[in-house]
Amino acid sequence: MLETIPFVTQNPPPPSAQVTAAVIRLGALGDLVHLAASVQTLRRVVPESSLIWLTRSGFFPLISAIDDTIEPWRWPEKSFALYGQLLTCSNRLKASGVTHVINAHPSFKTRCLTASLAARFVKTATYRKEKLSSRGESVRNQSRRHAVENFYAAFKQLPSLRGLLPEKPDAPQLNIPAYWPQEGLEFERPSVILLPGVGQKRPNRAWPISSWSTLIQSLLQETSYDVCVLGGAEESLLLPCLQETTPASHRIWWAIPNALFSGLSLQGLLQTLHRARLVIGADTGPLHVAAALGVPTLGLYGPTDVRRTGPRGAHPEIIQAVTPPACLNCWPCERSVCPDSEPSCMSQIQVSQVLDLAKKMFQAGC
Repeated sequence: MLETIPFVTQNPPPPSAQVTAAVIRLGALGDLVHLAASVQTLRRVVPESSLIWLTRSGFFPLISAIDDTIEPWRWPEKSFALYGQLLTCSNRLKASGVTHVINAHPSFKTRCLTASLAARFVKTATYRKEKLSSRGESVRNQSRRHAVENFYAAFKQLPSLRGLLPEKPDAPQLNIPAYWPQEGLEFERPSVILLPGVGQKRPNRAWPISSWSTLIQSLLQETSYDVCVLGGAEESLLLPCLQETTPASHRIWWAIPNALFSGLSLQGLLQTLHRARLVIGADTGPLHVAAALGVPTLGLYGPTDVRRTGPRGAHPEIIQAVTPPACLNCWPCERSVCPDSEPSCMSQIQVSQVLDLAKKMFQAGC
């Protein structure tokens, strides 16, 4: 006769405000800045919480600028041993005593890791991106959550955090750690940084080269500020074209990767943006970094919805945006390429609009 073995339940840990949370978000730069708001709100509400952030190692300096007490973990790189690395990562997280996992970068691989951690005492939540229900003029007046609130909703999915977290998250803030070595560009005079590039993923977010060239000349003629044109490796072909179409001036800095200049590190980029008088750019990562650093920021938005991905920071009064004319019915669309039958909405943003708003920001002491 088989002996009956009584089923013994394990008692749950006592209620406590102690939280050990793992956040998964691999990129991109602007998304990490927007997610920072949720992480910083959690840290403020539960200051004794322990935080782990899984991301690509290239973003570690940004994690330090968000909160240098966060422990950044390198996301496993693509390789034949990827799933073995995910298992190792899962075991490390379990050994660290993680209590909450927020998957803010849903993919098959991140879901595998999250599923391996889902247990009675490890609570998990997954971010769900809010997409446009339609395009163009019909959606402009509809209420829509910003990406900051969209990420925050994942944190509030967890019942144990829902009662602790406030209704809305704090604004994202970045701080240059005092222990960082001095890097980046040092300006001799107050300068405006221009960000003409938008990367290669959604090129229709870019403002035309001819408009940037005209804006540079207008800033030099009508203001006392120098101009720094900043770009990364993805803009190494685009920005030389801008340089060729812009009259030479000793008041223009061309920070473009080439044979003599390898580009800025992420630490150098943050410090350079922090020294600017104003940053002007389309919907691109460095624009969001500048806003979170507390630098006056002017965004140019068309295909992407400024209500969802506009720059955010602790000082909204110094953050502005320009959009195409309301009579153009195609924007926002969140497409990566404009249909051939439609004009680029970004080309409809006039240089005079951008220049006038920049002047107003100067006069207001932004």
